[in-house]
Amino acid sequence: PQSIGSLSLLTWLNIHQNRISGTLPVSLYTMSWMSHVDISFNNIRGRLVPSEGANASVTIEWDSLVNLDVADNLFTGSLPATLSTVVNLTSLDLSYNFFHNSTLPSSYDSLSKLAFFSVAHSFEIRGTIPTSYVVLTKLTYFSVQENFMSGSMPSFLFNLTRMRYLSLFSNFFHGTISPEIDMMTNLVSLHLAGNFFYSTIPSSIGQLTLLTYLSLGSNFNLTGTIPETIYNLVNLRKLSLHFNKLTGTISPSV
Repeated sequence: PQSIGSLSLLTWLNIHQNRISGTLPVSLYTMSWMSHVDISFNNIRGRLVPSEGANASVTIEWDSLVNLDVADNLFTGSLPATLSTVVNLTSLDLSYNFFHNSTLPSSYDSLSKLAFFSVAHSFEIRGTIPTSYVVLTKLTYFSVQENFMSGSMPSFLFNLTRMRYLSLFSNFFHGTISPEIDMMTNLVSLHLAGNFFYSTIPSSIGQLTLLTYLSLGSNFNLTGTIPETIYNLVNLRKLSLHFNKLTGTISPSV
């Protein structure tokens, strides 16, 4: 309800996994003491920030907000660039909505405290990953899976060495998988399947010894042999290489 704005000292709002519908009340954006907002798994619709649409004007006053989770709702429109003003965010989950004809806002580079960022399963987020995200050095979880994003795998990602989970799954990324991927030594899960990467799998991938999940399937044009170094990944629990053009034998050391 619009009256929620009268709870001016509220710091934590969790209405996760209910059947709440309608749009977000404008008063919610004025609650400057709020540190956590979790409205995930509901049926809330409309634009996430009304000021991003026509004939509306909202100023976000979430000066204290560190966690925003709006996953699994019915939000539409573009990804709101104005979230870039919520500079204390450490976790931003926009996944499983219906944002359309949108790109990742380059202005999100102001969210320098982000550790978790997901826009997974929105289907119509397009364009490339902004190079300005190189400053998001605290990222440990980054997912843009199941969208329409394209371009090569940006080299700046390899400098985000705190990353533990990286998913570009099911997009239109292309190019080679750079040997520099071995710089991401904290990776536990790497999902690159369902794209158009080509050439060989770099042997340096065997340096990612913390990996438990490695998914390179359905790229269709990965060629050559499976590098022997992959067998060094002693923590690996799942390896997906299907629907490619790999050749050779599978080592007995498996």
